[in-house]
Amino acid sequence: MAELKNTTIAGNDAISVSPGTTAERPTATQVVQEFNSTGPASFSVPNGVNTVEVLVVAGGGAGGAAYAGGGGAGGVVYHSAYPVNSGDTIPIVVGTGGSAGPQNSGLVGGSGGNSSFGDITAVGGGGGGSYVNNIPGDIAPNTRAALDGGSGGGGASETEAVFNYGKATQSPSAGGIGHGHPGGKGSTFGTIYRGGGGGGAGGPGFPGDEFHYDNGQPYYGGREFNDYSGNGGYGVAFDVSGTITYYGGGGGGGKYNTNGELRAGSGGIGGGGAGQFSGPGQATAGSANTGGG
Repeated sequence: MAELKNTTIAGNDAISVSPGTTAERPTATQVVQEFNSTGPASFSVPNGVNTVEVLVVAGGGAGGAAYAGGGGAGGVVYHSAYPVNSGDTIPIVVGTGGSAGPQNSGLVGGSGGNSSFGDITAVGGGGGGSYVNNIPGDIAPNTRAALDGGSGGGGASETEAVFNYGKATQSPSAGGIGHGHPGGKGSTFGTIYRGGGGGGAGGPGFPGDEFHYDNGQPYYGGREFNDYSGNGGYGVAFDVSGTITYYGGGGGGGKYNTNGELRAGSGGIGGGGAGQFSGPGQATAGSANTGGG
């Protein structure tokens, strides 16, 4: 007789053995490798590996600078079996988060950087829009519109002009499924300025509450008005790391209100940061390594 012990048989075909003998294919071991440092990197494909499960998350966008929309989440792309060749070196890029403009500058938020694994590309989140109030040299209202991105930035408060929310540009990539949604619309009533939430990988950003009128009284959607800015859109959950984790939450919209009500938008699940209300310092950044706006 012959006994094969601790012998690894490569390939996926059935094992053929002589009558009266037994054989067992060893259980595969899952290996997870994460790349979190921004900038270029590479992955060396181990021997015997011909597909890898890949999750690529782009950098989240930043919120705008005044009465602002939340930053859009970075696009997310998932591929369950990306084809590779043993011994190959696959280039990787990890995108950075966007940079916010100085407070009250009227500048839109910066977009996040793209992330990639081979030819899979996740698109950086769009920057949130910013309110403009007779800023000298401003060319046109649309110069402060939210930016498009993997998920779009939230729209800023609006007065005479409509400040558009950002659109989602993430699409399927190299056979992987892409995730991204648009930002929410901002709104203004009197001296209350409400930014829209940034779009999330799992759902659109929520709008800043908008007034409508019924017999001279304001209402929103047929219900009593709630004076909130828009929350960030939801992220999407994956267990590629071995633990179910949400990625790509949108950033919450900012708010300004002269009566001091403190109700800025919350970040979406999946690392989205909170918006800022009427004073400095309350906003939060998106969580690291999540693509949150």
